[in-house]
Parts: sequence; C-alpha cells; structure tokens
Amino acid sequence: AGSPPPGAIYLNVAQHLLEHRHYFSWLRNRRDVTAVFFVHDLIPLDWPEYFPAGYRERFERRWLTIQEFAGAIIASSASVRTRLEQEYRRRNRAVVPIHVAPLPPPLDWRSVELDMALLSVPYFVVVGTIEPRKNHLLLLNIWRRMAETGVPPKLLIVGSRGWENEQILDVLDRSTLVRPHVLEMSNLGDQALARLIKNARAVLLPSFAEGYGLPLVEGLVLGAPVVASDIPVFREVGQNAATYRHPLDGPNWRAEISRLASQPARDVMAERLQTSHPFSPPSWPEYFMDVEAFLHQLV
Repeated sequence: AGSPPPGAIYLNVAQHLLEHRHYFSWLRNRRDVTAVFFVHDLIPLDWPEYFPAGYRERFERRWLTIQEFAGAIIASSASVRTRLEQEYRRRNRAVVPIHVAPLPPPLDWRSVELDMALLSVPYFVVVGTIEPRKNHLLLLNIWRRMAETGVPPKLLIVGSRGWENEQILDVLDRSTLVRPHVLEMSNLGDQALARLIKNARAVLLPSFAEGYGLPLVEGLVLGAPVVASDIPVFREVGQNAATYRHPLDGPNWRAEISRLASQPARDVMAERLQTSHPFSPPSWPEYFMDVEAFLHQLV
C-alpha cells in the first residue's frame, strides 16, 4: 500500500482493533506522522457494569494504544474532552491537543413533514441499542404503571437487542401489561426514522451516561420535543432546548410523558408549525471545515 508521505496525518475514526497495539507500531518509526484519533467516550472505564464481562479490559488496551500514539484527539463534546484530560492527568501523561467537533444530525429532515394521522396516535420514540446504560427499564416501568390505570400511548423502541439486558427482555417478551403497548423496531431507513421522530409526541433519552447523544440532536432538529436525562453532556449537546429529568426520577418522567400524550393532535400540529427550537446544530460542511482547520494546525 506504500508509506505515508513525510509530515502526513494519520486519522483514525474507529476504535476497532485498537486493542492490538502492534498494528500501530509503525508509528514509532514515523515520528513525522501525526496520529489523530476520534474518541467517542471513556464510558467503559467509568461504567464497566454496563458492558459484557471483559469489555473493560479490552477497552483499556484500546486506550493504551491511543495514549501511546495519539498526537491529537477529536471528541464530539466538551464533556468528553474534560474526561479525556482527567484521564491523561490521572495517568501522569501530558495532555495532547483535544478538539471538540459536535456531530451534525445524520438524518435528512428537510423533506420530512408533519403527518396528522401519526400525530393523532400518541407515541414516543427511544432510539438506541437495548442495553442497561440506555435505561429502557425506567420507561418500561412507567408504561407498566400507566397500563395499570388506563391505555398508555405507544412506545417505539428503535434499536436492536444488545447485552446484559435479561431483565429488560423479560418485560418485553413476557409482560402481558406492557407488551401490547411497546413496539420494537430495527433496520429503519433514514427517512422512515425521521418521519417517526418528527411526528412523535417526544423522543425519550433516559440514559445514565453518553458521550454525545445523536437521537437528542435528531429530535430537536426535526422539531420534536425531547425529554432527556439531566446529565452534563445532554445539557451541552441539547443547548438546553430539551426537557431534562434525572434518570431515576420515574414520577417526573411519567408526569411529562402523560402531559405530552394528552395534548390534542391539532394543538400539537399548530404548536410545531409555529415554534422554532432555540437549537443550532452544525452542518456537515461546517463540521468538515472545522475538523480540517484543526488538522492543518497540527502540521
């Protein structure tokens, strides 16, 4: 494949194979090459209980590769940058330049319209792999309580089944109260997902920890209300345009969900046509211009 030219930048945007440090040993002999890694987060180091057994150790090896070879890092949030700086200092390492480049929404929302038929059937959307960190269990317990006293709105879980989720799957597969009101969906195209989000009563993000939160960005860009965990990264990324609740505060989550579900569809339609969110996401051209400007500073 040939060697990188003198003074090149090696840009790594994935974490796959980083646990095999020998794949990157060539960088030791090419001190003229600046290695830049995109780091999503350090959640496996901080919350190992949310991952399969042994994953923390694998992630630790990935981090050691980054720590040895990174001349700079790109992160998608200031919260992650702060955590990275803490980890460098904790390990008595000099902090490398860390650039924050918030990710633009991947969905094309301009061609997506409000749909009165969908708005007339109250439903909520939660997007993400079914795993403990995403806190689906909070929502399932809320839906159980609502089903005990009436007919709850629909909850659409968009994402595949992940790991360490036996209790969640027991509810999804076996609860006669919850199961009729919850739909699991996966492999949706961008347009289908955008349509579901835009016409939902809200996007729900009760996560315990995140490095960014693309569903939050997608919901706000598409004009849907977002109810999210009150964690620093969601405050940052959502620019305080979402409604924030503690990830363990079930009663207040339930109250907000009930309030949104009870709104007449025509009122929801009118409100969304008139209201513009105080939210300004980056565009893809802006994103790449920003990242390229940072990379040029390194050479």
